[in-house]
Amino acid sequence: MKIANDYFNYILSNPQDSNAALIKLNSGLQELTSNIRTSFTQAQNELHGLKLVCSQNLLDMINDFISLQNELINKSTEFMGKWAEYVGKEKSFFENNSFKELGQRASALYENILRQMRKELKIK
Repeated sequence: MKIANDYFNYILSNPQDSNAALIKLNSGLQELTSNIRTSFTQAQNELHGLKLVCSQNLLDMINDFISLQNELINKSTEFMGKWAEYVGKEKSFFENNSFKELGQRASALYENILRQMRKELKIK
């Protein structure tokens, strides 16, 4: 939302440059969406190899983590598609749509995956 807020503030301060700012805003949001998808795909690919050699317990955790990440990416993409509706209201959007909860669950699950991997590899 920082990207959107910065450009909207610029547009309000410089209405004569609003078209150029809107084009840059759109490009910035497209790039951000692409970066989110790319980082998620990379993480998912790295976990794929682990899925081949891990226990059922760890496999279940990895699958849960990927499911949470899919939900987060889908909600983020949906938000990016509707960003104009939420400018200035981004805090309530993220809270009302449980982004914070999903992020906390994903973070905790990631830590559990690391602990379980170390346990299975007998690393203290």
